[in-house]
Amino acid sequence: ASATENHGKGKSMNITNSSKRKTVLAGLVGLFAAGGTAQVAAQGGEAATSQSAIDEIIVTARKRAESLQDVPLSVSAISGAELTKIGIEDVNNLYGRVPGLYFTATGGAAVSSDYHYLVIRGVGFNGGQEPAAGVFIDGVYQPQVGFDIGFLDLEQLEVLRGPQGTLFGRNTQAGAMNLVTKKPDENFAGKAELEVAEFGTYRAQVSVRGAISENLFGGLAAEYGSSDGYVDNLNTGDGFNYYDRYAVRGSLRWLPSDDLELILTGDVSQKEFNDLAWGVPFPCECYDVSKDVQEDEKENSGIALTANWDINDSMNLTSITGYREANSDITIDFDPIGFGTAEVVVQGIPGSNAPDPITVSGSARNTTIDQEFFNQELRLSGSKEDRLDWLLGTYFFEKTENLDVTWDIGPDTVLDPAIAWLAPTWIRSDLNMKRDGWAIFGQTSWQATPELELTIGGRYSSETVNPGGDSSARIDSFDLNLVDVPQAEDSFSGMTFSVSASYRFDEDQMAYITVSEGWKAGVFNRIPADGAASLSFEEEDSINYEVGLKSSWAENKVSTNLAIYYIDITDQQLTGVVFVNDIPISAISNAGESRSQGVEFELAASMTDQLDLSLV
Repeated sequence: ASATENHGKGKSMNITNSSKRKTVLAGLVGLFAAGGTAQVAAQGGEAATSQSAIDEIIVTARKRAESLQDVPLSVSAISGAELTKIGIEDVNNLYGRVPGLYFTATGGAAVSSDYHYLVIRGVGFNGGQEPAAGVFIDGVYQPQVGFDIGFLDLEQLEVLRGPQGTLFGRNTQAGAMNLVTKKPDENFAGKAELEVAEFGTYRAQVSVRGAISENLFGGLAAEYGSSDGYVDNLNTGDGFNYYDRYAVRGSLRWLPSDDLELILTGDVSQKEFNDLAWGVPFPCECYDVSKDVQEDEKENSGIALTANWDINDSMNLTSITGYREANSDITIDFDPIGFGTAEVVVQGIPGSNAPDPITVSGSARNTTIDQEFFNQELRLSGSKEDRLDWLLGTYFFEKTENLDVTWDIGPDTVLDPAIAWLAPTWIRSDLNMKRDGWAIFGQTSWQATPELELTIGGRYSSETVNPGGDSSARIDSFDLNLVDVPQAEDSFSGMTFSVSASYRFDEDQMAYITVSEGWKAGVFNRIPADGAASLSFEEEDSINYEVGLKSSWAENKVSTNLAIYYIDITDQQLTGVVFVNDIPISAISNAGESRSQGVEFELAASMTDQLDLSLV
């Protein structure tokens, strides 16, 4: 719920009530522009306006600006104003507001945001590797650890459902989420929010943007949040599921001429926290745990340069260059109160000098991930006589990832008496993975008649993956069960197509049919259990058949969007369990075939100037 009060020229106060938890929120205050006026965004930084009809939503789902109701795709869009009004802070809060959107987490790291993945239309991935739904910020792909960047001063959020292999490329078999940040311009604007909740929880966000000089504009947004957590750690006396985080995003927009636009953005975030993990029995509501390890850390930073050059009235060249670093250090303590002592069994591999078996307990696992990601995209687009829109592009990326996993099995180790003096025990695995690839793509839309539009597109992608590292069980300085990851590489390539036809019955009714493909390259298991698991698994392919109807009613006061889809997936990459010396080990492999099918429906209604309703 949101209430806005105006007090004099340009002043307003925003009071918001969040439904996510029992909170007391106070939004306040303003940033004053020159000339003694103040404007506080009641809805995402922009002045509130009365309206009796639904505003037209412009999206970039097809890499060009067009009305949401004209796009022959299943797309949901939420403006930055709406995100602020309903209290959506990150991707996890979107559940229930976008049809078919959910998120999942991987096996043993299910509590860590490093291993959260979007699931769209039931298609996702839970193997701790490349996702099935891509996240993009201003056209720059976000790697795994960079997934949970907060929504800082967004213009709009777009969720594209179904494979997006032609224009968005790799890892979009399920769909894509596109975050569009606000562009600074000559108009000064800003907002400030303060949120206060139970358990010592605070969140503050401020943003400001405007002109620096005649043709140079800048913007800055920052957020700080902290919480003591609602779970008590009996070992330390502190809150367990606490966090302390900050994020800063800045942008510069330079217009050296009427034909050229350069946008430089950068962001940095840091978070100290502890994911909840095991330890709170259900349903006793006794929120106490005994944990030896308390603190996790995560750092994330990136920079991007976008250049838009209008070559002439009908042709445009776009270049997007992005670089991101992401680092995390996560520890999970597997010794929860109320459940006894967790046990881990390390099985000897035949031919090694390992005891068979070693039974250990009281363990904790530390996982550190360091990622670097660089990408370059170049697009040439144009139109002709308002009947033909076309696009050609190239894409290149390079990613490096270092993963280190250590099990500290601790003082309660149970070993064979002959080697008991060697305690404590720990197990270590590390992996160095390099991946690079390139793609060429194109798409064209032809307005065959005033009512009928036909679109066809294609993309060829190639990737090379090179793994390296080792996995070993150790007792002090003694190496046990050493497994070398082969220093080999594998290459993958694929061709994806998309075709669609849309027919507009009148100004308010449009039907479409779309067939689109998605593709994800193969890869290696991060920590292979044996020699067979060190081999690569195959790429994954998907094809989506979709029929949709987009409608507006009652002089654009009501809109309804309906989509029916069927997705076929071949060689889907899934996590399963294999047995090595009778010990169950998680490993990724290809399923034979899988499918997803369903119906999506969205309704939006502007009932009065003050009341909007939505149904998904």
